[in-house]
Amino acid sequence: MSQPIAIGYIRVSSQDQADSGLSLAAQERKIRAQAEVSGVEISEILTDSGESAKDLNRPAMRTLLGRIEARSVDCILVAKLDRLSRSVVDVHNLLADLHKARRADGGRGIDLISTAESLDTSTATGRFFIGIMTQMSQWEREVISERTSAALQEKKAQGRKTGGTAPYGYRFEGDARVEDQAEQSVLQTIKDLRAEPLSWHKVAAALNERGLLNRWGQPWKYSGLHRMAKSAGIA
Repeated sequence: MSQPIAIGYIRVSSQDQADSGLSLAAQERKIRAQAEVSGVEISEILTDSGESAKDLNRPAMRTLLGRIEARSVDCILVAKLDRLSRSVVDVHNLLADLHKARRADGGRGIDLISTAESLDTSTATGRFFIGIMTQMSQWEREVISERTSAALQEKKAQGRKTGGTAPYGYRFEGDARVEDQAEQSVLQTIKDLRAEPLSWHKVAAALNERGLLNRWGQPWKYSGLHRMAKSAGIA
């Protein structure tokens, strides 16, 4: 009786490439060792390098999904479950596709074996724990995202640099935002001109006539001046 045919799937994101424990070579070694233990024959190793696990839209993953749809494989081998995806929905849908897939001879559905978690969907227990592990992986990702967002909001509230350029009237010194006195002077001039009152078109013209150019050394234009003033809280 011939051995079941397996496909190995390995993936690293740009961050993972610096982590030797998740390197492509390390994943392949684990998959090939698992294949011997499980008694399956690997027909190919599909590789996504520098690809995120946020969804299934990856070159090698699309190839893998095609193999599943064609029912040309008995088993999928991965070194770790999150190499497939960190999305609960994606893994759930993938497991459903594997369960429904049938070989032309009417055999069982396609199995998934994850080496790191010692999980195998050929058993009910394996299917249950893979679902739990996937939910935990997504939870971890969402917690990290929430913490990052909260940290950025706190830095912003403290006037510290969170990326990009400082708003007009300020500059960054290291991580701290401080007032730029020259730009603050221009803001005050804008307020005075608006109080006369002058239209935004006339304010832009007045600034240019006085040689008060924008941050990039260019004459003020109405649209750019208006946007900047609104962001600075000048009505």
